[in-house]
Amino acid sequence: MLRVALARRRVATKVVVSGGGPAGLVTALALGRAGTPCALVEPRTAPSAHPRAHVLTARTLEICEDLGLGDALRQIAPPLERWRRFRYCDRVDGADYAVADHGAAPAWANLEAASDQRVQHISQPVFEALLRRAVADADVETRYGRRVVDVGLGGDGVACVLDDGATLGAEYLVAADGPRGAAAGVVLNAATDAADRVPGVAHHLDAPALQHFVSVAFRSRDLAARLRARPAMLYFVFNQETTSVVVAHNLDEGLFNLQFPVFPPAERPGDAAAPRNVRREVRALTATPLADLKIESARPWLMRARLADRFALDSHKAFLVGDAAHEMPPSGGFGMNTAVGDAHNLAWKLARASAGAANGRDLLASYERERRPAAAANVALSVDNWRRGLLIPEALGLPPRALDLAKVAAPTSAAFKTTTAAARAAVLARAAAPHGGVTEVVAGRRELPLFFPHHDLGLRYDGASARAAAADAVEHARPGSRAYEPRLAAGERLPAAYALGSLDAGRYALAVIGAADDLAAAAAEAAADDRLAGVLDVRPAGGAGGPALALVRPDRYVAAVWTGAADADALRRDLLRLTFCV
Repeated sequence: MLRVALARRRVATKVVVSGGGPAGLVTALALGRAGTPCALVEPRTAPSAHPRAHVLTARTLEICEDLGLGDALRQIAPPLERWRRFRYCDRVDGADYAVADHGAAPAWANLEAASDQRVQHISQPVFEALLRRAVADADVETRYGRRVVDVGLGGDGVACVLDDGATLGAEYLVAADGPRGAAAGVVLNAATDAADRVPGVAHHLDAPALQHFVSVAFRSRDLAARLRARPAMLYFVFNQETTSVVVAHNLDEGLFNLQFPVFPPAERPGDAAAPRNVRREVRALTATPLADLKIESARPWLMRARLADRFALDSHKAFLVGDAAHEMPPSGGFGMNTAVGDAHNLAWKLARASAGAANGRDLLASYERERRPAAAANVALSVDNWRRGLLIPEALGLPPRALDLAKVAAPTSAAFKTTTAAARAAVLARAAAPHGGVTEVVAGRRELPLFFPHHDLGLRYDGASARAAAADAVEHARPGSRAYEPRLAAGERLPAAYALGSLDAGRYALAVIGAADDLAAAAAEAAADDRLAGVLDVRPAGGAGGPALALVRPDRYVAAVWTGAADADALRRDLLRLTFCV
């Protein structure tokens, strides 16, 4: 039940961002750079040291470039040679069944040609730390070590009560505090059923687990030294003692993350994460024990697919971003990148609305229309990627359904472990390196991909439903259909060829493309309207093509394209409507 709570101290701002993970930090940073008063509330005083996400897509890096983070990210990014491969092997330091070199795949060349930015392998804690430093330099009030515990709504905005008794009053609330945060609950508890749901994707907080895992962060320079001659991003390990994956987060520091599956009720996640069991799983990764193994943390987690019915309240005073709005398998690395996309899309709209945009309500309403289908596409793609990842164990004779049957047939933990160990031993005793079935899957590029140009740079805001966007994403997940084809079209990212330089936060650009003197004159006359002052720049755009005019949003998505003769009065009316000035 929503209520306005009273507290001892009340502070006013324009936007309260609850949650300081990547989604919340990017929201706050973008608002700060736009000059919009903002308060960020985050319980953690420092980023979590436990490594999680570790891939930044080209589109995310374009966003980071616009936020002034490009140089800093390039300085810390490891070279492609260290992470371009996935290895399917019997031991991390042992024999490979097959190696997928994604840096040699057409998708990488497609991305190189389509964007000035490159996909990077950067661990989430490192990314969060960099974002925190950038937020500290922006005009953002930060309240680390504090939590939003209650939220009230009124006609003039929101009142957020913190755990220290203070109240932050604001026009808008951004809930980036995960699905069970107090701020997220304002939207999730008020959400009504949505007809536009994605088949097979839950909409409620108790979404069923696709798989249970234990995530283990560990360090070993010994292992790093063993892997320098055969680097990879992911090592998928299949042997008689373990079926798991190791992420090489940082070979210089010897930082790794182990993910191994757990099968309730035969196995309890908490027991599986106990030190003795974790050490057994780590020991099974290498041919000989590691000389300097240090287990830093071990956490059970469940992999789910969930898409909230609503990303905003009807009043457009409270919004969901990131994990509060969607959850997805990590396969493909779309979780954190989708969160960054949410934040960037919402922040410039909040900046415009809080600055007094005449039609700010409709502008803010476009956030859910655009980002819910985008998130639906990435949730569906991530689930499809997870299923693709199962092709390798199936090729080795370890079909997941067989493990499920063993779990049912052997409901006790000891019996289940005996059954599965025997199955693994029987299968892998026959496995030769390279294994023919695995080699066939990898050679046919049917395994889990690393690069997705169509999904990364080709995201369209075209009014599609969440269901349709999800279906399209899976359709384009197959080999031969992942390529991104740049187009100058409304609803699509402005192709990199049409260089506009830096864009001012919250301002649109009216790009004059090609030999378009008459169009340029009409654009200058139309943009002279006082209502467009401070909203619109007219500037030439590089690249071939034209003559044309393109209205480019602050997030570099194209709002409209005009070709042929242009009437200044008609163009002015279009510009006022498209920039939400009327």
